[in-house]
Amino acid sequence: MGCKLLSNNKGFTLVEVMVGAGLFMMVFLGVFIGSSQIAKLTSESATLNTSDNMVDAIIENIRQSFSTQIITLSKERSVEGLLNDTSKLPMAWSLDIDAPVEQCKECPGRYGYAIQSLGSYAGMYLVTVRFTHRDWAGEARTYEFIVGR
Repeated sequence: MGCKLLSNNKGFTLVEVMVGAGLFMMVFLGVFIGSSQIAKLTSESATLNTSDNMVDAIIENIRQSFSTQIITLSKERSVEGLLNDTSKLPMAWSLDIDAPVEQCKECPGRYGYAIQSLGSYAGMYLVTVRFTHRDWAGEARTYEFIVGR
């Protein structure tokens, strides 16, 4: 009196179906999370690349027209003030705007610059430019270059 085995083995058991569905969901979630991370990184990379291009364009504009912007430095536009208090940077910028702060209060970036005469070199000036941007995690970037008349 032995046990009679079922001879119909054509389907899957409930346990097999659940294990298969669980594995499928793990693979699907992995692909979904990975693709969303790739999309996020691509977007951040594009923003940083575009902001770097904008910074380069602003610096080049300052280089080209610095002789019309030579100023007598005051405390507000001194290099020390520029480096220490980024909240008072006078210019605003975004990926397509470069204007005074008053014209673009919602712009995510700010910048300012100071021009100092290099006393020992007639006609040569040190330009210090300071940039901030919300997407740069609170970091400010400082660039210095020398220009001549």
